Amino acid sequence: MEKLKGKVFVVNQDYTNLKRKLSKIISQINSVANTEGKGRDDLTFEILNEAEGILRRVTKEQSKAVRLLADKIK
Repeated sequence: MEKLKGKVFVVNQDYTNLKRKLSKIISQINSVANTEGKGRDDLTFEILNEAEGILRRVTKEQSKAVRLLADKIK
């Protein structure tokens, strides 16, 4: 469980597993659907999960660049 600004984020294993599967499927689709060879399949669920965590923890005042990168990953 993670708490930020009065909001509680509950970690649910079933939800996490579904997000992991969806992330993998989107990554696979992206890698083959891009006909110019720029599709990526190396961005894993863990990277997405960390980017979401950064967006919850890091404020714009702390680091706009870090938030921008995390947002682009998401």
